[in-house]
Amino acid sequence: MAEPHVASAEIKCPGCAHVVAQSDRCSHCGVRLKRKNRKCLTHYSAIALIAITLTLLNYYLSHREPPLIHINEISPRMNFATVRVAGELESNAYRQKDGSAMYLINDGTGVLAVYAEPPADEVLPKRGRLVSVVQVSRCAAVKKSLLII
Repeated sequence: MAEPHVASAEIKCPGCAHVVAQSDRCSHCGVRLKRKNRKCLTHYSAIALIAITLTLLNYYLSHREPPLIHINEISPRMNFATVRVAGELESNAYRQKDGSAMYLINDGTGVLAVYAEPPADEVLPKRGRLVSVVQVSRCAAVKKSLLII
């Protein structure tokens, strides 16, 4: 026997095989009816779009060039900011007792102390050399310095 034509607003009940209007439950036997969920595609699309956006944002932030700033612009509010400072060495770089090296950089607006841990066999630069430092700034209220980790 041929099944009757089912309109788009009606569905066939899996429990009693009656054709009923689309609702949550069958009006004859009370079985819960399954609905087609069209929101599922929208939800997955939104999640995929968010994931792609976050991935691209992460890539951009990890590969961008830090801004070049003047030493007089460094403030305590910039603590732990990744910045780039360029200038001339004020004095010869020297090693401290703990093995770290200290550089004094002058860019014409001020002097900045830079602390780094270069390899022990590396030759330290001399006074007058132009250098560029990219690293996380650590600012105290009294003095400014860059600690290179």
